[in-house]
Amino acid sequence: GPTMEALALAGFNAELIDSACCGMAGTFGFEVEHYEMSKAMGALKLFPAIEAEGRNRWPVAISGISCRQQIDHFTSKRPRHVAEFLADALA
Repeated sequence: GPTMEALALAGFNAELIDSACCGMAGTFGFEVEHYEMSKAMGALKLFPAIEAEGRNRWPVAISGISCRQQIDHFTSKRPRHVAEFLADALA
């Protein structure tokens, strides 16, 4: 897609991770009654994919704010917006 094309044009060797929903779903994950379900949804596929051996040292680029917050909260990663990576490449 366009995001991967932009990252490639900027010189990044990006990989699109085969993943599922992060579990945040807008404000859903912020609501205390949905916290555990939100965490469990991300833990099904996305969080393990990000923390997988070989990927665990790579930076994570995410365009959606709720996914960035969820990954930041439940993994060792500090994801950045795709635009931040592109801005770095232009600097």
